Amino acid sequence: MIQWSNEVTRANAGERPGFAGKSRVVHRLRPGVAQFSLGGSVCDITISIFLITALLVAGCATKKPVYPLPRAAFPEPGVYLVQPGDSATLIAKNLCLSVAQLEALNPGIDWFHLKIGQRLYYAPPPSGLPLRYHKAQYGLTFFLPASWRGYSVLVQQLDDERYSPAEDRQIIVGHTPMITLRHPQWQDSAPYQDIPILVFTRAQWDDLNHGELWPSLFAGGTMVELWHSQRFVFAMSSRYNAADEVSGWKEVTEIVEQNHAANSMPRLYPQ
Repeated sequence: MIQWSNEVTRANAGERPGFAGKSRVVHRLRPGVAQFSLGGSVCDITISIFLITALLVAGCATKKPVYPLPRAAFPEPGVYLVQPGDSATLIAKNLCLSVAQLEALNPGIDWFHLKIGQRLYYAPPPSGLPLRYHKAQYGLTFFLPASWRGYSVLVQQLDDERYSPAEDRQIIVGHTPMITLRHPQWQDSAPYQDIPILVFTRAQWDDLNHGELWPSLFAGGTMVELWHSQRFVFAMSSRYNAADEVSGWKEVTEIVEQNHAANSMPRLYPQ
């Protein structure tokens, strides 16, 4: 049985608004930054500054955040959560960006009133995919081409089943959300290839890979991990685009591959 939620939206919400103008920024010092106490001499301070500078240069050379920020500040690739004491200048420096670059990636942000936990983007979208879909509940971000402007979002709850030897039948052991991104030109009489993304908890993913559950909607094929976070695994059926007669399946395959590449990481279970 498939349970449909009430979330069926026309999602231009994933689009980026216009370029933000430059704003005046305030430099702040964060507590605990550069507190090296070796006696307080000028030489000690010089050594401390040298070490910090070396860290910044080394980090920016690899295009990775350089400040020792908590892991929770980076909930997903390309996303930074504002921390106590942050300012545009400090964030940009720590993420190896100029303030102008940071503003361009986050148009419409009020840099004078940043809120702790506010989402900021520090990486541009994949080439040719300017639309950004985000589902905060799961921390899922997926990029789409401009031709998908006006796409719709459907959320289903799929039954997870497991064979019970005692009852000699399939029994329901849980539910897995499936988020389907649908092209604006999709019609009942002429469907366009959907992008169905399943959201498993890490525990569900372990059970699936040990043969202890399977989403009831899918018969055959395998579940392929796209990427994962600390809490969730985002996956698709290997047969999601198996119908060659459906329009747009090649385009969607490329979109999925680009999103996978943008979130490149070792899979939890090698496939």
